[in-house]
Amino acid sequence: YQNKTSAKRFIRNLSADGGTEMAAALNLALESNSRGLNSDRNTIRQVVFLTDGSVGNEEGLFRLIKSKLGDSRLFTVGIGSAPNSYFMTKAARQGRGTFTYIGDVNEVQQKMALLFEKLDSPVLKNIHIDFNTAGALEIWPEKQPDLYKGEPIIVVAKSTEQISRVKVSADLANRKWQMDLKVTQTESNNDISVLWARQKINHLMDKLHDGENKETVKQQIVKVALKHHLVSKFTSLVAVDVTPSRPLHEAMNKHMLKTNLPKGMIHKKVFGNLPQTATASELNLLIGFILLLIAIAILGYQALANNNKAI
Repeated sequence: YQNKTSAKRFIRNLSADGGTEMAAALNLALESNSRGLNSDRNTIRQVVFLTDGSVGNEEGLFRLIKSKLGDSRLFTVGIGSAPNSYFMTKAARQGRGTFTYIGDVNEVQQKMALLFEKLDSPVLKNIHIDFNTAGALEIWPEKQPDLYKGEPIIVVAKSTEQISRVKVSADLANRKWQMDLKVTQTESNNDISVLWARQKINHLMDKLHDGENKETVKQQIVKVALKHHLVSKFTSLVAVDVTPSRPLHEAMNKHMLKTNLPKGMIHKKVFGNLPQTATASELNLLIGFILLLIAIAILGYQALANNNKAI
């Protein structure tokens, strides 16, 4: 009760001014954990990072989380249209938590209630998966998040050798827990390989943002994306319809099709007889017609005079 009273008093004394300072808040929340103040191994320290503002300085914040997270779990909540979804998603993944997006203020109570219900009921923590293989292994995500009630964990792995058994170990309440699972060999499933490839590309994109060589990471992403036919930052797909629309021995039909004018243009003004400009075209035509009549009259008069002289 005393902590809640102090927190409410602190919030009432806050004054909103300027932009959203993310680093100071994260540093304060994670500082005690980095100094080892959370020594109870039977509990989970869960940090909820909530903001309705745009997140800048992403790389600096990622470094801060990586250096001070320790055994804490970071859950991010974005409200409205401004939050940086990329940062919030990656920060939660790096913090072995989840990202909750609230697009409408009316959803706050419902979605926050679901989040707190999940935080109150962690089932397994510090999960470790042993695939019991000596071959090369790529597993995503590299660090498994905690298991919460009603929320499954999806792990995809690629091995150079066949896997027959998997051992899963974790902390359950105040004791160690483990389970041996037998891997059932099934027919080749392209969907699983695509899921693995997506996770691989996400990992490579994280390395790109962490300062890895851009060209090297780009080549790796392109290789994975093309092999699994995925769209990425550096690849795109073009669909080509190869279904024939007519038999090859039939000639094509030709038709004249009317075209539509751009919006705001009038057919008569575009295709009219006279240019619709600022020149005095009608007056010039009238003057030219009068001059033509005068010239015809003069020629006629001269022709008549010549005939009289000849007589």
